[in-house]
Amino acid sequence: MAKYGNDRQVEAFGQRVLHEALIEGRSLLDGRPIWTQDNFAELQQRYTQQPDESGDTFDTKLQHQFEGAPSDVWQLFAELYVVDLSVIGNVRASTKVAKVEAVLRRCTPPLALTGEKAPEGARQVAEMFENGGVLNGGQGYNAARWKQMRYLVEFGARWFALDAGERRRRIEDPDTLATTLEELVPAELSEKQIVKAMRYLLMPSRYVPVCSSGHLSKITNYYADYIPPELADAPPQRQAAGISDAVRHERGISWSLYSERELWGAPRAHHLAAQAAERARSVDPIDEAAEAAGDTTPDGEVAELPHLTSEDADALLVDLEWLHRVRRLLARRRQLVLQGPPGTGKTFLARQLGKLFTGSAERVHLVQFHPAYTYEDFFEGFRPVEDGSLQLRHGPLRRIADEATENPDQNYVLVIDEINRGNLARIFGELYFLLEYRDHEVELMYSQQPFSLPKNLYVLATMNSADRSIALVDGAMRRRFGFLPLEPESQPTAGLLGRWLARTGGSSEVELLWAELNRRIRERDGSAQIGPSYFMDPELTGQDSAAPDEGLLVEVWATEILPQLRESFVGAEDWVDSSLTLEAVRSVVRP
Repeated sequence: MAKYGNDRQVEAFGQRVLHEALIEGRSLLDGRPIWTQDNFAELQQRYTQQPDESGDTFDTKLQHQFEGAPSDVWQLFAELYVVDLSVIGNVRASTKVAKVEAVLRRCTPPLALTGEKAPEGARQVAEMFENGGVLNGGQGYNAARWKQMRYLVEFGARWFALDAGERRRRIEDPDTLATTLEELVPAELSEKQIVKAMRYLLMPSRYVPVCSSGHLSKITNYYADYIPPELADAPPQRQAAGISDAVRHERGISWSLYSERELWGAPRAHHLAAQAAERARSVDPIDEAAEAAGDTTPDGEVAELPHLTSEDADALLVDLEWLHRVRRLLARRRQLVLQGPPGTGKTFLARQLGKLFTGSAERVHLVQFHPAYTYEDFFEGFRPVEDGSLQLRHGPLRRIADEATENPDQNYVLVIDEINRGNLARIFGELYFLLEYRDHEVELMYSQQPFSLPKNLYVLATMNSADRSIALVDGAMRRRFGFLPLEPESQPTAGLLGRWLARTGGSSEVELLWAELNRRIRERDGSAQIGPSYFMDPELTGQDSAAPDEGLLVEVWATEILPQLRESFVGAEDWVDSSLTLEAVRSVVRP
């Protein structure tokens, strides 16, 4: 359960980090001198310079990277882990303790945060975890933990490379310390959210516990009238602290930046903030913290879907208005199903649309559902490894969601082929909720971490509407996905083959054969029609020729089209073999 409002203990811990660790170099758990240049250099070599790029979980990777490391190095990394987790209120205390103790167990002798043998400093950390944190970093914070730890390692290595006098001088000047936190580590090794968290931890009177750049931008825009003149050029996180002090002084009430969050998008007006003052008087501090829990947006605003052009439409041989419709549906629902009979180009279109909306094939991932596919395959689950143990492994949805969270300025598309072939309730599990509510979180079944689907992740799925062996999709899916039909008699599919033949110089007879075949099929069952992709082969259509390749056309008709039709018209195979053969259809078609 998420817990917030633990400002007192978190800020007291931050002062211990500042004075005991960064100045004196002493352990936060047992007071020994382990925050040293040598230990940070060892961490730097093992963690930053030799990254583990496997698909293992963050905690599993640590065990590999630090195998054989000195005990003090394990303990130092565990204490940096505590620093990273200290501000977060949306991770269970038991989870925090388990993560830290998994590292501390490798110390000699093993250490723990709880129990009679736990050092006093360790018990203080456990108590802080139990009472919660001060903000919700959201999925962006949790998914970027490896970057945050890299920053803390790099900062420590560079900090302790400074002499003691220089370190003390920088700490004594808050502006210098704030600049040091941002500039001591190269940009490519830094991470914005942990820098903001460290500013708050070390200087809570000057910086607010808000890590979202998007939220800070809205706060400073809406309350611009409250920014003190001396903070006009300060970072937004520093301006927000000035705003908070000014509003509380003016109104004389207990007040939180998040108590008027619904007004942030309104015009910057002094009187609008005052209108909400009465409501803010009744806000409980814990409720204020719950509002802060909405701080789930990663740094930066979420990317929008690009507007597509006539060139994009021409490349796909579709109508531009149809592309605009796809964009509108996807922007509104974020999940879209292309449904239609075989051969209508559903999978091809889904992948190509993904490339257009993301600008890169590398940000388009494809999975195919089938009856044996599970939640554990799709999202996350425990899998056996070589030593016989079980490890939590991430599936394709979890991996692309983490990528999208880490890069909010880029769009990502997950293509799910044959979505209705899987047991959707079993595959999606609690994630069904997130498809509809992207602003909310759920606790994951296995890792028990809070998780939300980022808004810059879109799902394009395909569904074969002619396969009678597939159960109808349930109502929950219908509510969460938009459905766009791709039928042979309607756009963009109706004119697709003709446009492709015109572009490639293929025989027009093929289009006539396709049209007559579907006309006959529609007389019995329109859902059994054949899509144009069966014929979109330059070798078959006789590129730059007046006639198709007869041998290949006969083969495709006999081995691909007729078997599909016999499946669609079970019990009427005689009609298929008499009325839908190439000879029967061609008898009424003239090029």
